[in-house]
Amino acid sequence: CRQVNRNICVKTIAELVRGSNWIESRQDWSSADGIAYILYTSGSTGAPKGVMQTHRNVLHYIMNYTNGLHIGEHDVLSLIPSLSFSAAMMDIFAALTNGASLCLYNIRKAGPENLARWLNEKEITVYHSVPTVFRHFASSVPDGYTFPKIRIIDFGGEPVSMTEFELYKRRFRDDCILVNGLGATELNVIRQFVMDKETVLTGKSVPAGYAVEDTAVLLVDEEGRDVGYNRAGEIVIRSRYLSPGYWGLPEQTEKVFRDAGDGERLYHTGDLGRRRPDGCLEHLGRRDLQVKIRGIRIELAEIETMLSAYPGVRDAAVMAYERIPGDDASRYLCGFLAAERELDEDTLSAFCAERLPEYMIPQYFVRLDKLPLNPNGKLDRKALPKPEGDIYREYASPRNDVEEKLVRIWEEIVRHTPVGIHDNFFDLGGDSLKATSMIAMIEKEFQTEISLRDIFATPTVADIAERLSRADAGEYETIPRADRQETYPVSAAQRRIYILHQLVSDTTAYNMPGAIRIRGEIEEKRVEDVFHALIRRHEAFRTTYELEGEEIRQRVHAEVPFRMEHEAAEGKELDELIRRFIRPFSLEQAPLLRGALITVAEQEHILLYDMPHIAGDGVSLMILAREFMDLYQGKELAPLRIQYKDYAVWHNRLLESEMMRKQERYWTEQYAAGIPVLDFPLDFKRPSVQGFNG
Repeated sequence: CRQVNRNICVKTIAELVRGSNWIESRQDWSSADGIAYILYTSGSTGAPKGVMQTHRNVLHYIMNYTNGLHIGEHDVLSLIPSLSFSAAMMDIFAALTNGASLCLYNIRKAGPENLARWLNEKEITVYHSVPTVFRHFASSVPDGYTFPKIRIIDFGGEPVSMTEFELYKRRFRDDCILVNGLGATELNVIRQFVMDKETVLTGKSVPAGYAVEDTAVLLVDEEGRDVGYNRAGEIVIRSRYLSPGYWGLPEQTEKVFRDAGDGERLYHTGDLGRRRPDGCLEHLGRRDLQVKIRGIRIELAEIETMLSAYPGVRDAAVMAYERIPGDDASRYLCGFLAAERELDEDTLSAFCAERLPEYMIPQYFVRLDKLPLNPNGKLDRKALPKPEGDIYREYASPRNDVEEKLVRIWEEIVRHTPVGIHDNFFDLGGDSLKATSMIAMIEKEFQTEISLRDIFATPTVADIAERLSRADAGEYETIPRADRQETYPVSAAQRRIYILHQLVSDTTAYNMPGAIRIRGEIEEKRVEDVFHALIRRHEAFRTTYELEGEEIRQRVHAEVPFRMEHEAAEGKELDELIRRFIRPFSLEQAPLLRGALITVAEQEHILLYDMPHIAGDGVSLMILAREFMDLYQGKELAPLRIQYKDYAVWHNRLLESEMMRKQERYWTEQYAAGIPVLDFPLDFKRPSVQGFNG
């Protein structure tokens, strides 16, 4: 270990490999299967990992790179990426092995704005960078500016959009070739798509192309099954030229690398792709950049591509944030736009509305002079400024008593303060479940009916207040407490779930599990006491179900035994413990609530809870999590006026009322000729036996 300027500690490969278990099986570390280099890279996300690469693998990818681009001694290659980037290795070794020239450009010091002039000064013939760097310099040069020496433009590291393709056609000579390469530090290039100016492209992005020699690409779902054509799946590489793994990180190596037999191995990239029927691969971006908004899975890259096409925008990035940490329902999107001048947000929103569904439109837009880049020229997402407070929206206070009451209801439901009368309910983290809860509170407060359709059509306090002012006052019936009985009738929902449970009793399809990650010290005894308190508070957890003749009845028990599970786990053990925790419930045995505390590290724990759907729903999970945290913090909860059994008794009486008989007569007449069969177009034929995978 040598000291450089007394600040940097440098280790040679020889020093690193001494004592390494990985290298002990190799007699000569400089042999074909010895380590050629170790690149520390964090990829798109996560902590840095040292990716080991062998001499054999380096020679293989340099051979493919050289042959694919026909690199020779007369070429001048650009070296733009950081030396810790695998693309830099391609340029360095390609120049060395072919006698070509190599010119270095420090993107962080010189900036992308000076790159165009430098390319012509150095007479670069093979240009290689991420699309972001190319887009920066190619979009800023004046019309008529050309690059007469560049014959190859080679992209890698990011998906390529149509913006880059159009810039290539407009700025470069007619015989210049554009190559889109998809690769990873763990292997390097795995797919290539070669274009010229006559290439016709359809879609919003440039495909990643076809397989390179000795490399296969698989697309799999979360269960590891092939997804087929035209469906998104994780890109898994199969090759005999994969990296041995990550230096000093055997668990992470084992997590993404698998043995495939016949001397080949598998590497799970974490990237998403889609295969066309002709075998061409489309790169959809990182799986980490796939998020759920209101229960719908979306690709941030798709939104970014659309925003990049807005006039005046050079670059775009979209991030998902949570207003309440750990609460997926509070998640929202923020668009970051690199533009020279201010953008009109209303016009931009209208542009998005014409091209994207409503749930994919960012709630906020932030204009930046330029997007932050890391040393490799890639977008540095961690450096994007997270929106703070309410600086990105204009607050409008309530103007009357109705709006004040509605604001209080909204703030309780979305747990966000303050709520302005023009704020969109769904932008604040609202969803269909929260909307249902809000409707119940509105009907109780204003003694009038309002529908879920009303919330979706007019999702602001001002609009709902206007609708309420035009509505006729109705009756809001308070649910009374049921008389004490040995057993009670069940609701229609409970009856339906009970029957399904009897048909398939060993399934977890109707379980309602949840998890809370806790950082810091935690008292196990106190956690178990909170579970006991919740079971005492909610009768649904102390309820069992039984048949009395042909009628399904529910029995509420005064006391039930409960024991919290407590385990310690790390790595793969954690996934196995969670799988074991989620198991079928017996509806004849209480409590209908399970809890477990898993200690991951000294200051990190995961709290698991699970209940059957007959005991609660999605709203119940949110209430359970909130009450758990309140009780653990020593807060006192307001007593419950009624329990679910009270609703079930009231609901059964309602079904026998004259109003329901009138409804029954109406619908019987409507479908006197029979109920029409729904005939929806399906992706595949329905199986003869019902399954619960999805």
